[in-house]
Amino acid sequence: MALAHAILTTLLDDRLTGYQLAKRFDASIGFFWRASHQQIYQELYRLARDGFVKGSVVEQVDRPNRIPYAITAKGRRRLLDWAAEPSPPATVKDDLLVKCQALALIPPAALRAQILARRVHHASRLEAYERIAAKVFPRPAALHGKALGQHISLRAGIRYERAWLDWADEACRLLRREAG
Repeated sequence: MALAHAILTTLLDDRLTGYQLAKRFDASIGFFWRASHQQIYQELYRLARDGFVKGSVVEQVDRPNRIPYAITAKGRRRLLDWAAEPSPPATVKDDLLVKCQALALIPPAALRAQILARRVHHASRLEAYERIAAKVFPRPAALHGKALGQHISLRAGIRYERAWLDWADEACRLLRREAG
């Protein structure tokens, strides 16, 4: 997936300035597709240049003008074409897993400490996802369209974080045994 597709998806329902887009991106798609605000702004300008989004200037007094962007018909077609393509399986790039492979050199206690430190992040992310699920999707059986798609993505995130925590707990038990 290209960042462009994530931006077009974010703009499906609302006209957003670059700032608003970056904030909304961070709070939704940003959970599973990382991009800096600078990357988002650069891609947004490319999408506007190529006619996939259109910005309109909103003049303001005593502040810089705002430029909310909306997806164009050309942008919707691009998004539909991309959605029709098969998605390849995601690849994992995690230096912590490479460190596990180097256990013959790395002391088990040091590796266990790194896994435990990372575990805090994943536990926090799981808590955040579960709060969102309870607040935004209290009745998942009644969901349709965009909300159903968001719920499905969120459920994948919840399951991923739970699986990661299970793995971390197992790895820490094995490393504790290895350390003696």
